[in-house]
Amino acid sequence: MLLGKTLVIKVMLEKIKYIFGIRQEERIPTLFALAFIILLNVISLYHFRYTWGDLNIDFNVSGFDEYMYIQTVRWHMTPLFRHPLFIFMMWPFAKLNELLLIFTGRNFAMLIITVLLVGCSLYSFIFLFRILRNIVGVTQKQANILCALFFSMGYIMLTIMVPDSFCPSMFCILLTLWIAGEKLRNNKKLSTWQTIILFILTSGITLSNGLKVYACALITRKKSFFNWRYLFPAVLFPLLGIVTFAKVQSDLSWEILDKESLINDSISNRQCVVDSLKTLGITDKSKIEFIANSIWNTKKITHITPKEENERWRRKNGVGSPILTNAPKQDNSIISAAYEQFVYWTDNSLSRWDAIVDNIFGEGIQIHRDYTFMDAYAKERPVIVKYSGKTKMINYAVEFFLVLLLVLGIFEGRKEQFLWMISLCLCVDILIHLICGFGLEEVYIYAGHWMFFIPVSIGYLIKRFPKVTVALSPIICWIFIWNIYIIFEYYLKSN
Repeated sequence: MLLGKTLVIKVMLEKIKYIFGIRQEERIPTLFALAFIILLNVISLYHFRYTWGDLNIDFNVSGFDEYMYIQTVRWHMTPLFRHPLFIFMMWPFAKLNELLLIFTGRNFAMLIITVLLVGCSLYSFIFLFRILRNIVGVTQKQANILCALFFSMGYIMLTIMVPDSFCPSMFCILLTLWIAGEKLRNNKKLSTWQTIILFILTSGITLSNGLKVYACALITRKKSFFNWRYLFPAVLFPLLGIVTFAKVQSDLSWEILDKESLINDSISNRQCVVDSLKTLGITDKSKIEFIANSIWNTKKITHITPKEENERWRRKNGVGSPILTNAPKQDNSIISAAYEQFVYWTDNSLSRWDAIVDNIFGEGIQIHRDYTFMDAYAKERPVIVKYSGKTKMINYAVEFFLVLLLVLGIFEGRKEQFLWMISLCLCVDILIHLICGFGLEEVYIYAGHWMFFIPVSIGYLIKRFPKVTVALSPIICWIFIWNIYIIFEYYLKSN
C-alpha cells in the first residue's frame, strides 16, 4: 500500500516537472521574457501605487474589468455566470491579503495579483515557445522571433498587466494546446481525466473557452471522441455540471447581494473584526478602520441585473439590438440565465468588416493613439476607432502585411493536424464574437484567447520559407516600439 502511494506521488511529481520544468533551450528566452513581463507589471504597480493605502481603485484601462483586484481586496460571492470558478480560485489570494492587512495595515492586493500575472504570463510564453519549437517545428531562433511577435502585440501586453481574468485564461488555453499538440505528435489521445481537468480549469475561468478543450480532444481522438465511454464522463457530464454550477452560483450570489441583508451582515461582521484587532493589541484607530473596511465593506451595493445594465448602455450609446430579439420567459432556468449573460450582450448592427479591420487586427495589434484605453462603452469613444495622423498608412500597411503572412501561413500548414486543431479553437471565438457579435465593440480585449493563432500560422510559413523572418523582424520592432510607447505614456502620466 505504502509503496503504491509512493509510486503514484513520484509519477505525479514527474508529470508536474515535465509541464512546469524549464528546459535548457528555454532558459535564456525565458529570462528575457521574464524581464519584459516584470517590467510591464512594475509599470502597472507604479500606476496603481495608491492602492497600498487605499482600498478603492480607479481602474480605467479599455474594456478590462478589475475582477482580480476586487476579489483579492474583499472576497465575496459575485454573479459571474461566464466565469463560474474564477472567484473561488481567487479565495486563497484574498485570504493572504487579509492576513497581510491585519499584520501590516497595508493593502498588498496589487502585489499579489502581479505575482499571479507574472507566473501565468511566463508560462504562457513557455508553452507557446514549446508549441512553435516542438509541434510546428521551427528553429529555436525562429521560435524566439515568433514569441516576440506575440508579446509585442498591444492587447497581449495589456493582458499580462491588468487585474482581469484574461491572463489566466490565456495560460489555460496555451497549456491545453501544448498538451494536445504533444498528444498529436506522439500519436496519442487526450485521456478522459486529462479532458476533465483541462475543461474544468479552462471553463471555470471563462465558460466558453471550455469548448476549446473539446475541440482539441476531437482532433486527438477523432472517431473515439463519440464513444459513449468517453463522451459521457469526459464531455457531457462536465459540461452539464459546470453550466449548472454557474447558474446556481450566479443565483446564490444575487441572493447574497440583497441590499438589506448585506448591510446588516456587514455592520455585524465589521464590529467583530474591530474587536478582534483590538484583542491583537492594535490600538491605532486609523489602522483599525483601514483594515476593517477592507475586510467588510459597508457600502450599499445596488442590485442591477446584467439585462438592466445592458439596457442602460444601449440607450446611452444608441447601439442596435442583440441577435435574438425575442427573449425567453424570465425565470430561473439556465436558458434565461444564458440569455441575460450572453445573448443580450450581442450586437447585430455593428459592421463586421470595420470590426475586423480596426478592432481585431487593428487595436488588438497596434493600439490606437486616439481615445487611448477608453472603454468602448464610454459615450465619448466611437465604437470603431480608425488610425489617423502621419503614421496612418504605416499602421494599416503593418496590419495588411501581418494578415497576408497569416493567410499564407494557413495555406502552407493546411495539411497539419495541429493547425486544424487550433483553427477549430479559433472557430469558437469567430462564432461568439464575429457571428453572434458578443463583445464585438471591444473584441480586442479578448486577444489572449486567440491571437497566438497568428504566430503559430506564420510559423508554418517560416518553416518552409525561413527568409520570411528577415521581413518580419522590422515589423516586430515597429509594433513593439509603437505599443510600449503608448502604454508607458498612459501608465506613467495618468497618475
